[in-house]
Amino acid sequence: MWEQAYQYRSFEHFKRETFSVIAEIAEQMDGPIRMADVSCGPAVLDGILLTRLGDKIRELHLLDVDSGLLELAKESLSEFSSDLATYVFDLNLPTHYPHLTGLNLVVSTNAIFHATGDLLPNLYGWCHSVLAENGVLINHQAFGPFCQGFDQELARLCPSLQQKGVWDDLDTELARRSLSVQRSSPHDMPGSVGAYAGLSLTVQEHLEILRSTGFVAGEIWRKGTSAMIMAVKEPTPTIAC
Repeated sequence: MWEQAYQYRSFEHFKRETFSVIAEIAEQMDGPIRMADVSCGPAVLDGILLTRLGDKIRELHLLDVDSGLLELAKESLSEFSSDLATYVFDLNLPTHYPHLTGLNLVVSTNAIFHATGDLLPNLYGWCHSVLAENGVLINHQAFGPFCQGFDQELARLCPSLQQKGVWDDLDTELARRSLSVQRSSPHDMPGSVGAYAGLSLTVQEHLEILRSTGFVAGEIWRKGTSAMIMAVKEPTPTIAC
């Protein structure tokens, strides 16, 4: 019974609950949405967003290292009319990042911790470059030891974020297992360059990189080591002549 409860909470903790938060943020964005999902997997989040937001999502770019998952994602989303494109994408190969522009939403769930820490500036820099002014980046993942508080200013964009997740015994077990996975996943595992490297970085370290890139950034949701950060691309200052 405990194992079944753990498996269910694992899904709730890392997927369903956070997907709802991301969907609410997207719903409150003005105008049509042009978005990219970084390391999308089978694009479950994107299916939820398309179902809830419909034609509001005008443009969707799916990025993942696994071409088979991209094909599965494309097939599963074929019923929607959004402009859909897929790209084979490796977090740790910045020279292969696709050239995209004018997006107003970039999301990533349980993926960016696969990027090695020294390449995070490249990844976040790419996110900044593909977003239009006031565009939003959302990253949900397991982080290292946390020291960052809830960002009230960014949370105002999504009122329900004022009610943060409740911690319970199942979450304690999930956190314990997450740390165990981190210890048993060395960076040099065959076929997994940089595997789980980002788990060693705190939320604060992520935020410092984002801010140095030109984002306003903060933590908006957390359960234990699982947290969500939001970054908004600041408009370029106007220089008076």
